[in-house]
Amino acid sequence: CDSGGVAGGQPGQPGADYLGALTGIPEAVARADLLITGEGRFDETSSTGKLVGSLIDLAGRNSVRVAVIAGQLAVSPFGSDGSPL
Repeated sequence: CDSGGVAGGQPGQPGADYLGALTGIPEAVARADLLITGEGRFDETSSTGKLVGSLIDLAGRNSVRVAVIAGQLAVSPFGSDGSPL
């Protein structure tokens, strides 16, 4: 979902990026040793602007390990570098 439905977001800006910046998530992840996130169903769309995909990318840019907890795995979660989580 893009931030068209989120007040204050820029057109075309993923809502997850906007909300992350608004709440200070990038700074918190940069200080973390491990990021644990979740998704009801982890699938092909999970890395396309959704919060879980944005968090995985952010963690990868900061060399932070990631764990994904999901109710269903339609695809295996991969890090921003392409390696399995």
